[in-house]
Amino acid sequence: MATLTTRLTRMLDLRHPVVSAPMAFAGGGALAAAVSRAGGLGLIGGGYGDPAWLEAQFEAAAGAHVGVGFITWSLRKSPSLLTDVLRHRPAAVMLSFGDPRPFVDEIRAAGARVICQCQDLGHVMDAVEVQADIVVAQGAEAGGHGAARGTLSFVPEAADYLAAHAPGTLLLAAGGIGDGRGLAASLALGADGVLLGTRLWASTEALVQPGHHQAILETDGDGTLRTTVADIARQIAWPRGFTARIRRNAFTDRWHGHEADLERAVAVEGPRYRQAFAAGDAEHTGVWFGEAAGVIHAIEPAAVIVERMADEAAQCLARQAAAVGGPAAGERAVLPSAPSDLASASALAFPEAGQTERLAPPPVLDADQQAAADELINGPRGGVYGPFRPLLHRPPLLRAAAKLGETLRYAGTLDAALREWTICVVARETENVFEWEMHHPLAVRAGVPVAALGALATRSALPADLDPALALAARVARELLATHRIGEATYAQALVQWGEAALVELLTLAGYFAMVCWVMNVARTPGPQRV
Repeated sequence: MATLTTRLTRMLDLRHPVVSAPMAFAGGGALAAAVSRAGGLGLIGGGYGDPAWLEAQFEAAAGAHVGVGFITWSLRKSPSLLTDVLRHRPAAVMLSFGDPRPFVDEIRAAGARVICQCQDLGHVMDAVEVQADIVVAQGAEAGGHGAARGTLSFVPEAADYLAAHAPGTLLLAAGGIGDGRGLAASLALGADGVLLGTRLWASTEALVQPGHHQAILETDGDGTLRTTVADIARQIAWPRGFTARIRRNAFTDRWHGHEADLERAVAVEGPRYRQAFAAGDAEHTGVWFGEAAGVIHAIEPAAVIVERMADEAAQCLARQAAAVGGPAAGERAVLPSAPSDLASASALAFPEAGQTERLAPPPVLDADQQAAADELINGPRGGVYGPFRPLLHRPPLLRAAAKLGETLRYAGTLDAALREWTICVVARETENVFEWEMHHPLAVRAGVPVAALGALATRSALPADLDPALALAARVARELLATHRIGEATYAQALVQWGEAALVELLTLAGYFAMVCWVMNVARTPGPQRV
């Protein structure tokens, strides 16, 4: 059984980067517990807020370490539900479809992680504002309620935004993920894991009628649609902008596109809908699953689903690693590539640019080297590139360097613009091609003026209107590299600007990147465009 290590698995102490979606009515305690015991994190679906049902589902979880999710606009009507649920000490609370602000403080005070499900970039910005621990980028392929963005474009955009504005915030992909290929793709897009709905809806533990389970096995990815007719029939007033993906059937054929007629007939059609749902009739009610139906061919235990997905994802990542230049078939694979979207188009004449690489990764890795490579591949970097190519020769050093760099980049307190600018200053002063090309576009995304980066590249005077904090950071880094210390005046100004703790972090950032730049300069490590 494969183990994929990501920031998500480390944060929540999981074996697999899989979280079950808190599906209303279907995601009960037995399913959540099964996912958690299989190595993921199971979430109980809070739905529209039935306190007796929620209590029963926590009992059904039988002490497993699970979380819970709420429809936020509905929770606002009965906020005491959250207080009651928090007495069970859930691992995490997911808030979806509404403003999370009224609830995050209470969740944090109870020691639970805050997960915000988002359907567009505006929602992601809101989640960052409330300092969510985890953001879910939900694509329109998902079953149940959602919006219009597609998973394939939304996840990397959300990943870029978080990298620039909240690098310590984790990201889950959701929507259309039904097997290990979807998990592998999500990790490649920049997610730390997946939120799994439809695939676990089709599990033996899900609270789903047999007739509805049979329907998903008979449906392909084209057999669903986004609509409002189920909410009209149930007389549940969802906020504007959200629709529900459900199975195409006789009910949707009759009423989708005729919503006004359904509203007029709801006194009759509403009870019919509910009766059909309770009876497990798959034709005359909403059957709540998404486009992942096309890759689901059996109703299986949740543990089998989660563990197989992890195995498939690991195999998929290994195959792709070999396809982009890893070892030949039969050898263990390393993913050497840096994220191609981060490669800067800058063409500075660094001394090592275009020269033959030295200290490249060994063609065949020993067990410790492979383990270290796997940790990088499955971590936030997603590959073995930059300084970790030469450092792969000494796995203990690689791990120590990776941990420090990860802390500085993903768990630091410096704002993104200051961090990325300082790295660019160090890269330019050490004449390192990799870090310059890697962080130049990140600096631009974080709001560093292009003119300032241009001046840095040409060693010209920095713009007079440059943010004073950035100008001071450049002075600190340059003095440190040139004289191996900073002068009294610079130190005094830096202390006023940032305080002791942040100044220590800035100095450590500069020192760390100077160290890796020196290693790469000797190794002639190519820039990300050429790896």
